[in-house]
Amino acid sequence: MSGFEDLLDELVPGSGRATGPSIDAPHLPKDLGLELIGEIGRGAVGTVFRARDPVLDRVVAVKVAHDSAAARASLLQEAQLTSRLTHPAVLPVHRVVARDGLLCVEYRLAPEQTLEKLWSRWTQAPDEAWSHEKRLALVYGLCGAVASAHAKNVVHGDIHPANIGVSEDGAPYVLDWSGVPDTEGLSGHPGYAAPELLRGDRAKPEADVYALAAVAWELLTLRRLRPRHSHEPLGAYIRRWREATPERPSRHVAVDPAIDEWVVLGLEPGRPSATAYGEELMRILTGRADRARRAAESARLLNESRDGLMRLRELSRRREAERRAASVLISKVPGHAPITQKRPGWSAEDRATALEIEEESAWIEATETATLASTLIDDSDAPPLLAELWWERMRIAEEQHEPILATVSAERVRFWDRNGPYTRRLDAPGRLTLRADADGAVATIERYVERDRRLVPQVVAESLPFPLNHELAPGSYRVRIDAPGRRTTHWPVLIDRGSQHSGDVRLYSDAEIGEGYVHVPGGSFRMGGDPKARQPLEPCEPHVPDLFVKRTMVTSLEYLAFLNANPELAADHAPGEAGFFGGGATYWARDASGEWKLPPGWDPMWPAFSLHMGDILAYCAWRSEVEGRVVRLPTEEEWEKAARGVDGRSYPWGPGFDPTYAHMRRSRPGAPRPWRVDDYPVDESVYGVVDMAGGMREWTSSLYDEGQIVIRGGTWGDDAEDCRCACRSGIQSDFRYSFVAFRTVAEPQR
Repeated sequence: MSGFEDLLDELVPGSGRATGPSIDAPHLPKDLGLELIGEIGRGAVGTVFRARDPVLDRVVAVKVAHDSAAARASLLQEAQLTSRLTHPAVLPVHRVVARDGLLCVEYRLAPEQTLEKLWSRWTQAPDEAWSHEKRLALVYGLCGAVASAHAKNVVHGDIHPANIGVSEDGAPYVLDWSGVPDTEGLSGHPGYAAPELLRGDRAKPEADVYALAAVAWELLTLRRLRPRHSHEPLGAYIRRWREATPERPSRHVAVDPAIDEWVVLGLEPGRPSATAYGEELMRILTGRADRARRAAESARLLNESRDGLMRLRELSRRREAERRAASVLISKVPGHAPITQKRPGWSAEDRATALEIEEESAWIEATETATLASTLIDDSDAPPLLAELWWERMRIAEEQHEPILATVSAERVRFWDRNGPYTRRLDAPGRLTLRADADGAVATIERYVERDRRLVPQVVAESLPFPLNHELAPGSYRVRIDAPGRRTTHWPVLIDRGSQHSGDVRLYSDAEIGEGYVHVPGGSFRMGGDPKARQPLEPCEPHVPDLFVKRTMVTSLEYLAFLNANPELAADHAPGEAGFFGGGATYWARDASGEWKLPPGWDPMWPAFSLHMGDILAYCAWRSEVEGRVVRLPTEEEWEKAARGVDGRSYPWGPGFDPTYAHMRRSRPGAPRPWRVDDYPVDESVYGVVDMAGGMREWTSSLYDEGQIVIRGGTWGDDAEDCRCACRSGIQSDFRYSFVAFRTVAEPQR
């Protein structure tokens, strides 16, 4: 050794370095019965040899004290201390032998690899370093050895990486149990000595805890806790670190906050015992291991849930395709057809139902799995996935016109999304862009809000010039458009989340629209899909061009004018009975002058009813001549749009119902009976068409089944569910019914 290294080894045990063989080194006595293999190293106390025990066929370490009483006493003390310790991380003493003035101690052979060598290799190749968990597990083993020693009043006093052996399987061994010197002065390696040792205090158990924490700090950061400046004298180095506060490991490396606090706990005054320090580390490691296990299980469940979400979407797509196929197949088969012709449609319906059940099960399973994953760890990816699952549920509910389920699903989206992307999508405004074909047109935007179970328009913005380009929150709106020389037009619009709605509005004059008619602007709308309606169509969004719709049903007074204007046809088309066997009787009659009159008690403002299709077509032909344009019955698509608007509402006025809102069975006291048109102001659509929920059912020009015509709307003898806009049924075209009336439509002149 150099003089400096000798001095350093005397001042700080273990901080010197081993050298090659020397003539001053003690020899291994031959009569120990050991076969010398080679020298391992030497220090202040003695030289360590590697030797083989031929009897037990094992390799051992033999430490021979230097030729001095002090060295022999020190080595004997080390052997005595070590023999008192029974811990897996302490190498046992096999025997102590005195020969020829030499003191020899035989130990179990320590691993060649020390923690110092391992640390140095990791700093050069960080990718080869163990995980933090494995490094800390090594420190936990050291804590156990030190705690065991402290329980027997043994303080190591010089714990540092070079005094820690590490076996090939990662087991640690605390080496060099020389004991704390009785003399005053520095005890322990200055890079790991507790501050009180740097001030010259005698080593106590808490100093070993500091050294363990220092080793843990360096293992985590792969940096020196107390770096030494180049050419810095040892005294200056010790003085510099005597009062310095070490930085937290987290300043240099990403580390679990609990581990960060644990390391600092061992470096600060008031340190816990080695036992408590090790127990706290085990609690953290156990918690981390449990958290890792829970995280792995959570990840597995989330992958399973994501697979379920993909399956759900595929099932949804297939179910929708089967529903459409069933609708087409069934629509092509008349009701009187034999069962064999209906089976393909039924089979498609059954497949769709089975897929819907499977779809529901897939959603439940995926949601339950993701919910379970969310309970395993706090910071899992479950909330975003659950938000996505509930979003999918909301989408399906909206598609199937289930507003309550859609509302509940939207609330769950907000709960799980925590102001994330789905919440932003829920609240994302849409943009309305409209162009009008009239100079000077201005717009008033009204949003529908629910009040008393009906939707009423509330002004959002007014006096807006065209072209209109306005951002609107999701919801149902109506744009009122006014222009000089044109009748006011109402343009309803449903603003979906983040949608872009654009349209071109054609405005018409009073003369073009016609007296008693309202303008229903062209465009698509939500049709069918109401599960509470009777025989609704499958949900769809057909396009209906510009249309003029008669505001009320054709009244008895208006039909009377038709009869009196066409005396040669009147007898065949007067309201009355017409049934299975032809013939029948008229309800109206001529007076003495030959003019048709309403019977007593028949209100002229009642809808014209008890008419068959031939009667209505004759009336439409006459009105076409009178008005100078084609007047006809509406298709059921045209009728539903005029009644329902574009947002898929249940009734012309909105989602709720009250008997006073439309003429139905419970609207008036006494027995149900016909009533005057336009006498229920709430029963008015967004376009201004009235009596489309109650009053009378209405003929359309659409075929329902072979020999049958679609009728729409509710009547004075119906209940609330039959008054829903999506309700439909069919009747014979040549029958006359006392509960079916009609209204006419006209198309703009092109």
